[in-house]
Amino acid sequence: FSFLIQLCLTGYVIAENISTAEDLHLRNLPLAVLTFIYSAMIAYPGLVDSHNAFDLYGKIGPLQMTDFFVNQFLTFVLLFSGFFVIMIQESFIEAVLNTAALLFIPEIDDQLPQLLGLNGEEIIKNYLTYQSLKEFDKICQTNDSKITTSYLKSINSSIGVEFGDYYLTNIDESPSYPEDGIIFTPYQVRPGHDGLGHQVEASNFITHHCLIRKLIWSYTTLYPNSTKPRIGYLKIEKLDGEVIEIFRKGDSNVKVSDVKHSLNGVFIITSFQMSDDIIRLRVCGSDTSKNFLRAMEYYSLWGLNSSARKALDNDSKKKKKKNCHGKELREELNNYYYRMDSFRETLHYDHSLM
Repeated sequence: FSFLIQLCLTGYVIAENISTAEDLHLRNLPLAVLTFIYSAMIAYPGLVDSHNAFDLYGKIGPLQMTDFFVNQFLTFVLLFSGFFVIMIQESFIEAVLNTAALLFIPEIDDQLPQLLGLNGEEIIKNYLTYQSLKEFDKICQTNDSKITTSYLKSINSSIGVEFGDYYLTNIDESPSYPEDGIIFTPYQVRPGHDGLGHQVEASNFITHHCLIRKLIWSYTTLYPNSTKPRIGYLKIEKLDGEVIEIFRKGDSNVKVSDVKHSLNGVFIITSFQMSDDIIRLRVCGSDTSKNFLRAMEYYSLWGLNSSARKALDNDSKKKKKKNCHGKELREELNNYYYRMDSFRETLHYDHSLM
């Protein structure tokens, strides 16, 4: 219903431009320009997110076509037609009224559920739940031999993102309890200065201070058979090259094991608590910067600021360049070996002639 109203109103806007042959009034230019800019700002997020919306629908259908017309086609038409509608108005009040109308038309589909006493978020959740259960039933009825990587990719290209949680101190899986000091959120790691200790502090989003390339740690030997071991030594190699070492404090009789464990890839700390030893440490991450970015976008866990995204993009480019250089070296070596084999065969042939 909202689609039909929007389509009809947009048609009238176009008809106004076609049927009216009046000159443009420059006095309306400031209002027309500001309306154009504001409308573009409102339309931009919808245009950017359209690709993800189409992936959700999975195939071309009535819902996808309706979404395309409302959030892309009609928005684009109103953006330019509305500019000229405002410019041709003879009075200021008519220009203002038309501006209000033009800003209202794209919002009808978002406002209609609320006017009808419906919850727009619940409608979306119910639709996603229905589609998920429908897809789940389809997969359950599929023969195991048909569930291959290509089959899963055909359902959703993001399936199979390499990403995982690592409980280095074997903590329980639980939600955040800030009152108990249990918070699952990105932690920034900063080196200490002027004799102050290193800072491991919680953040609401991922910054470049959160990104870790490698972790090396050793457990204490006080309770070797404990199900919740404590970390007495932790070395953090950040993505930007900084190296931070954290040593246990307190009783010198408690030793740190010589056995070292390590993780390589791109990680962030999501839970950290320390007394004399590190008693709570959980990290999550992927094997590469590219997969880490894909995981953050797919799971929508935490936002990344511009510095973190830039650091991950630069790291991906470096690894890609390094891989290309390694490929070129391998090709050169293969060509070298091929020439050597050809040379040996030629020598062998000349020797046989002699």
